[in-house]
Amino acid sequence: MQSQETQGILVSRLGWPSIRPDAYVGIKPRQKDYYQAVADALKYGVFRENVSWWPAYAKYISECFREIVINQAPVEETLRNYKNKLEKEKALYQ
Repeated sequence: MQSQETQGILVSRLGWPSIRPDAYVGIKPRQKDYYQAVADALKYGVFRENVSWWPAYAKYISECFREIVINQAPVEETLRNYKNKLEKEKALYQ
């Protein structure tokens, strides 16, 4: 999976960024800007910390969004409510 040939196929046919810089040798000129942007994002990106409570965050942010945007719940009160729920959930993992 990590060979230049395999990585080159993943890059050219599927558009996947590669772990190998030499896998980009055969890409089409129109793809170069895209892959450069992806490389820059991976190099300079800010990535979230890997935390065990992330599934709870994803669940609560979705519920919170639905309440505020769809059900038009009061913003600050709803955010405070979900912040408290998340803090309780996070405490279970520490």
